[in-house]
Amino acid sequence: MRNIIHKILLILISVNLTAQIHQYKWSEPVNLSELNTEGNDFAPSWNRYDSVLFFNSDISKYSKFYSTRINEFGKFAEPKLVAGDINLSRNN
Repeated sequence: MRNIIHKILLILISVNLTAQIHQYKWSEPVNLSELNTEGNDFAPSWNRYDSVLFFNSDISKYSKFYSTRINEFGKFAEPKLVAGDINLSRNN
């Protein structure tokens, strides 16, 4: 009897999860022209504690780390190279 109840519960949970997955619709992607460059921009990482976006780009021929913040207009500011030893070598 216990096994039957467990199976029924598993079926109900799986049906509910499946229904929730099918109801979710992703929003359309938005091109952030202030961040996207002609180079390869990749590996974004949002630091929620400092409200900083870190990412990697090879716009300068070599792969370098950049950071940017959201400005007072709600847009990302111009990305800047991350300071320190991380960008000293040619490729990161």
